Amino acid sequence: MPLNRDCFPRLTPYDSADSGSGSLDFLGTGASAERLAEVIFPGFTARMWRPRLLTYSALASHVAARAAAESPEWRQDAFLESRLAFERIFVSAVIRGARKEGEGNNAAVNLPGSIMARNALDSCDARLGRNNFLKNQADNGSFGVMSKMARSLGITDAKGLLLEQGYRLLDSWKKGEGEEARDFNLDPPASGSKRSKPLDRLTKATSQLLQKNWPKPSWPGWQWLFDHFRLDCISRHEQRFIGDAFRRGDPVQSRAMDLMASPEAGEILEAGADMQPSQFDRMVCDRILAKGNGEETRREDGILARAVDLIDAHEDISVLLEKAFVDLRQYLAENDGQASHGKLKAFADSGADFSSISSRLGAPARKLRRLADGLEEFRAIRNRNDPAPLGELSDVAKQASLSPESLLISLETRHRKVQDAKGKAPAVHFTGDAWYLAPAYRDQSGLAGASLTDLVKGYLHNFRARNVCRFLWELGRMRGK
Repeated sequence: MPLNRDCFPRLTPYDSADSGSGSLDFLGTGASAERLAEVIFPGFTARMWRPRLLTYSALASHVAARAAAESPEWRQDAFLESRLAFERIFVSAVIRGARKEGEGNNAAVNLPGSIMARNALDSCDARLGRNNFLKNQADNGSFGVMSKMARSLGITDAKGLLLEQGYRLLDSWKKGEGEEARDFNLDPPASGSKRSKPLDRLTKATSQLLQKNWPKPSWPGWQWLFDHFRLDCISRHEQRFIGDAFRRGDPVQSRAMDLMASPEAGEILEAGADMQPSQFDRMVCDRILAKGNGEETRREDGILARAVDLIDAHEDISVLLEKAFVDLRQYLAENDGQASHGKLKAFADSGADFSSISSRLGAPARKLRRLADGLEEFRAIRNRNDPAPLGELSDVAKQASLSPESLLISLETRHRKVQDAKGKAPAVHFTGDAWYLAPAYRDQSGLAGASLTDLVKGYLHNFRARNVCRFLWELGRMRGK
């Protein structure tokens, strides 16, 4: 039988189990945007919108704890490694089932790692591991992208171990699955409880994968996992449990989600269905979250309105500075990576966008400073946001608003400080009387040719509004899709 080269393993860079993900974020606005997003939609991420993954997270923690407990030798990372191994099995199971069912189902939509699982399945059912699955799987896999939300709802703890709410979520899953899940054991690993065939099967496969043994194509666990944990068949019992968990949780987030799901918001959301995500986020913040429902004044409405004011000012500055920095890099790239200060100043003075950006920065700079200074009055926002970084960004924008040349200097100073904090060399460097662009950094953001008029209609960063809509729809709390 001839060898098939598609069946040979392919080498990729080593990926540690728990290393974090990174981002260019040349001007350091991403972290503060993330903290502001946590005020209105804590636990949500830009990559997640499927509530069934919360149930999966509870399952993964339960299985991993049992696999780690049955490990022949104790290791500090046994639980994490077991969880990552089970996740690879789970993703492959969903992909297999979705493929068998044919096109038109949503069982695997937005499932992290699904493309890699398909590729492995097509490569003679290759075993999924660090070399052919998600980079930084602990952060970027299904469990990782749900971890903030799972912690905030009390489903898992900071280490990923299952908490009481997690067991209750799995119990609601059992009720939804009915007789077929009746013998799935939810007792903690150390309880000495009776055996459970489905759980034993998953635990054994996870333990064997840690020994680099991939389940055979005929393994019954593939179909069982797909049938009972496919992403598009969340039961009403799970929907009710997750919805109630949000209502018992963060009051500001609960109010934000109630406003999003309200009938008054329906027409606004429908009108913005075809918007770019950045513009959709701004519309949701300005027209839904900042307005309340018009019926009564609530404490949470005041917090949301102040958070939206902060987000608007932060993003007005972020969009303008990012556009200017992209244009700066683009200009240097078109001039062999360097230019004298005089030549670049002449470009900035004559460039319509540089002048316009500089003149636009003053108002949001003053607004952001005023709001940052008043954060002590809003502890729900202050607890997640240090005023100092917001004040620093305000100061950068204020200085950049003085003139196009001040904008140039402010960009370079801010960028160098951000890169120094990361321990990385700057992409743009000003020394003596010349500006230089590092060879590897040309425009990668898509903003170079974008209209400034269009850009300022939206936000620079993702504030998760569209994902919240999708999440609420799958919980049965919103009409349409």
